[in-house]
Parts: sequence; structure tokens; C-alpha cells
Amino acid sequence: MRRNDGTKLKFLLIPGYPALSLISSLETLQCYNTLAKNDYYSWVISSSKDDPVSSTLGDILSSNEGPEEDDFDVLVVVSGLNVEYHMENAVLNAVRAAGRRGCIVLGLCTGGIVLAKSGVMDGRDIAIHWKYKHLVEEMFLNVGFAKTPYCFDGKFGSTAGGIVAIDLMMKLIEQDHDEAWADAVAHYLSYTPVRALNQKLDTSLPNRMSVQNPTVSKVLSVMEANIEDPLDSASMAKIAGLSNRQIERLFRQFLGRTPAAYYLELRLAKARDLLIQTDMCVTEIALASGFQTSSTLSRRYKEKYGVTPSMVRQGIGRP
Repeated sequence: MRRNDGTKLKFLLIPGYPALSLISSLETLQCYNTLAKNDYYSWVISSSKDDPVSSTLGDILSSNEGPEEDDFDVLVVVSGLNVEYHMENAVLNAVRAAGRRGCIVLGLCTGGIVLAKSGVMDGRDIAIHWKYKHLVEEMFLNVGFAKTPYCFDGKFGSTAGGIVAIDLMMKLIEQDHDEAWADAVAHYLSYTPVRALNQKLDTSLPNRMSVQNPTVSKVLSVMEANIEDPLDSASMAKIAGLSNRQIERLFRQFLGRTPAAYYLELRLAKARDLLIQTDMCVTEIALASGFQTSSTLSRRYKEKYGVTPSMVRQGIGRP
């Protein structure tokens, strides 16, 4: 149940959490308090392990309660890279318990993965950092992948990382109060232009964002959507409405490589993510990455990264 005199948030920090996401959230909430001249929003900092939990910037905030405490209205899970190694049962149970109590549950950066792992996001979409897109698609079949920087359905929400935490907190402010208050906070933070951009930004294809040619961008989108079952060059050219030679010339001009070479890089990148982030066997990863056999994947993988998938599983050649 939400309290009548304000909203209390519990920030659950996972080792390696992004300091930017946490501080952006706290500053946004404090901004509302400043403008409204009250302390409507309050919060506690909780850690998933023994205090202190280090962020991307080291130890910046100390926790003042453990993950099992339940005096809050909103649970915010904040995590970053290597989240797959830090999803202990205590954390997952805390997320499930918050959901059962009717609390709002939010995930910042890779916090959406923690929510997905706990099961509370089944049938819902999560926004997630593009680096973890393949993990979400392969490991959480009941969870959708949002192509926007953040999503919030009134009860569950998530972000793709960075300062987009501001947007999610402003949606919470809008729900608690109204859109005018959210706009006032955005204006106070000089965030309005970025906020408008974030509503339209597609975060699913980081490479496509920097390509200035619409045809190349369209082909990249097609490649991203067809990694498990790669299309041949003729099919891609037909979709783009150009000849194979024209497509190749554009790729060389804007990406410095042929479409086939770039397509292979995308597939190998997916294989690399799955090797590092999941416990899928190499054969499953090969099929998910568009390779007919594990031996083909191993050969191509070694050509690209200098190690085989089996060596990566042994801890050799990990980033």
C-alpha cells in the first residue's frame, strides 16, 4: 500500500552498479522535493552484499539497511555490467516479495535483467542496455525487449542505463502527481530537450544510430532482426530496393567493409555475448548466431577473436 504522506523508495545496489543512474534518480526526486517545498520523496540505500557495494566510480554511498527490509513503496534495483554474476537468491526474493506486496518495482541499467530473472516481468517488456539484448532474447522467453530507453506501465519499469533514470523518475512523479509537475522537474534540471528525444529513440541498434545513410541503416536493421536465420545478399538487396553492387558500395563507404563481413561480425558478437553472459552450450549458441554447426562457429570465432568458444568458457580471452 502507498502511504498518503509521501513515497519511500528503496535503492538496492548490485556490485558494479552505475553511479550515474543512481545519482540521476536521487537528484530528480530531490528536485521535486525542492520545488514542492516538502519531503514527499524519501529513500534508503540497500546493498545486495556486505557494505559497501562499489559502483563504477568506487564506493560513493553507504547502505543503511539490508535487502530483506520491507518498509518502502518503490523498490529500485540498480545494476551494471556483469550483473549475471550477482543475482543471488536474496536479491531475487526481495524483488518477488516487493511485487507481491504491490510495490512499484523498477530496474535501472541492467536492473531489468534482475527483474526478469525473478519472474515478475513475465508477459511484460523491459528496457535494457543494448549489450545485454541477446541475453534477454535467449534466456527470458516470456519477457519482451523494449526498443525505447525506458518503459513504465505504472507498476514495473526499467531503463537502458545512463541518465535515462531521470525519465523514469519523472514518470513516477507524473503518476504520483501530474504531468505538470514532471515537466517542472524537467525544466528545473534543463532536461526537457533530451527528454523529448528519449521518447522516440530506438536503443536496440547502437551501430545503426551512427550511420548517416538511411539505406545502410535499413539493411543493418534487417541484419539485426535475422541473426539466427541469416538472409542472403539478394534478399537484403531486394528489401533495400537496390542491387547487390550498390549495397556493397554503400557499406564500404559508410562502414568500411562488405555487407557479408559486417553481417558476420554481428553474428559473432551475438555468439560472444551468449558465451559470456549465459550457460548455453556451444551448439545452442552456434544455432542462435546463425551457424549450422559448432565447428563452423569455433573456426570463425577464432579467426575474429583469437580464441575458441571452449577457451572462452575456460576463462581465456574474456573481456
